[in-house]
Amino acid sequence: MSGIAVKASSDRPVTSAFDPDGSTHPRLWFIYVAGRLDAGLAVRVLRLLDAQLELIQAGLADKTHVVIDLAATTTIDAGGVATLRHAPFEAARLGVTVWLSGVTGRTDRLPTRSRSMLDRIRMFPDEEAAVLAYTTGTTTADVAGRRAGRGVAT
Repeated sequence: MSGIAVKASSDRPVTSAFDPDGSTHPRLWFIYVAGRLDAGLAVRVLRLLDAQLELIQAGLADKTHVVIDLAATTTIDAGGVATLRHAPFEAARLGVTVWLSGVTGRTDRLPTRSRSMLDRIRMFPDEEAAVLAYTTGTTTADVAGRRAGRGVAT
């Protein structure tokens, strides 16, 4: 089963949460995706993102970054990537940045075109690295170095 769900309800395959730590990063929003990331599931992710963007546009939410976490996906296919590639462009029109996490090292079976689409979106190995980059304003390479310095596997 594939899906998008709220982090608090672990029985749902797709989740969203404003902040994994409760409220320490109030302008950071997460979308957790599980199962097979195909075009259908990617459309659900885009709909969830669009709903949040509507709240931002209406002045009811104040998010600056969205992290789409794909760590729990079992498969990432070319159709899912082709659909998901629209996320950064939709968000950018409202000044919101979209990042991916949990993708590193999992795209080697994708066609070259799909990999190049993903390469246009800033990626992190996991949620922790994305949060570290958000809180410190560092690059992906800097995050890897800081995590290694703390003894955290990258």
